[in-house]
Amino acid sequence: MSAAALLAPPPGCTFDAERHQYCVDGAEYPSVTQVLGAERFVDFSAVPAGILAEAQARGTYVHSVLHYWLEDDFDLDACDPRFRGYVESALAYIVRLRKAPLRDPETGAALAVEWRFWHRRRQYAGTIDWLGWDDDGVLSIDDWKTGVPSDVAAPLQTAAYEAGVRDILIPALLPDYRGPVRRRAVKLFADGRAGRPEVYSDPRDLTTFYCALNCVHYRRNGFRHEGA
Repeated sequence: MSAAALLAPPPGCTFDAERHQYCVDGAEYPSVTQVLGAERFVDFSAVPAGILAEAQARGTYVHSVLHYWLEDDFDLDACDPRFRGYVESALAYIVRLRKAPLRDPETGAALAVEWRFWHRRRQYAGTIDWLGWDDDGVLSIDDWKTGVPSDVAAPLQTAAYEAGVRDILIPALLPDYRGPVRRRAVKLFADGRAGRPEVYSDPRDLTTFYCALNCVHYRRNGFRHEGA
């Protein structure tokens, strides 16, 4: 089986982009960001609706451009000039980082850009912006942020993504890999200067995320433990 096929959505796993809804066999799984929002690790209720909508549109556009650029499928001349600085900020960071993408050995195509996963055992899902190899051979996660990483609980978010990488991607694609998984949020800047990485390594981040996830499942299950 090809590397791309190994990372494709498994049977029964679907994603509705318009509703940002992940499902497994028709049952909805909460996303990482939905879990963090539900437990108030992320709370934009005090932000005016217009400002919030503008920030979300900016983030969505920049993520989309970087997705296609990293897959060698975007002409930067077509970039919306309103957001060009953020894109250039990411590209300057990429040049400085010297990170190598995961590639399909058969086709050479970039893999694990905007990689979606469904964690069946923990019953949550998410999308990782960019997974690849740092220049010292360590597998790393980079998550683009056009806002402030701490505002969206980036340490917990990236810890949940790392669990997806360790439990799903590595066994399927890199079964011999025994190294660490670095996780970073990258603050991007409107003026185009190189993005600033924030590196997270506290193992308590994942424990905290799982506590939040358990609360979400408990609430969705009518304030009962699953199977009770």
